[in-house]
Amino acid sequence: MAAVRKFRSPPIFRGSPTEDARQWLERYETMSTHNGWGDADKRNNFSMYLDDTARNWFLCARLPNDWEDTPAQPAAGENPATPLVPGLRSVFLKEFQPDNYGLFQETRLRSRTQGVDEPTIRYYYEILNLCRLVDPNMSETHRLEHLFRGLRPTLFRKNLSAEVQNM
Repeated sequence: MAAVRKFRSPPIFRGSPTEDARQWLERYETMSTHNGWGDADKRNNFSMYLDDTARNWFLCARLPNDWEDTPAQPAAGENPATPLVPGLRSVFLKEFQPDNYGLFQETRLRSRTQGVDEPTIRYYYEILNLCRLVDPNMSETHRLEHLFRGLRPTLFRKNLSAEVQNM
């Protein structure tokens, strides 16, 4: 007998300035995949996980029927060229992700320091996630620079002295 996969409900997005639309959308898509939803299901279920401003936007905007973008097609023979048609995913991000999102994430990355009582593992993964948001192809060297820049000085001294002893 096949195991039954338990339905997971995606979080609600309200469209407030404090919410990160990209991270919410990643979570929505992860839950959609877990639930076995295809692109049509993602599109059809989308409005159930919106509230407040985001729900009003969904109800009032003229939104595409597809989840993903439909790519542009060059003219071929007697068929005319067709332009790119944005899908709901792209339209949502355009509406709720700030224009300067990349710069904002880069500023967060450059100014992020480990809190006095913050667990190192939490700091570590938040820095790695910010690196991913700023540049998914960021080199290991640059990620390490960002990690060490904001590491608590006491931990940095411990790591440095351990490296010297291992040499």
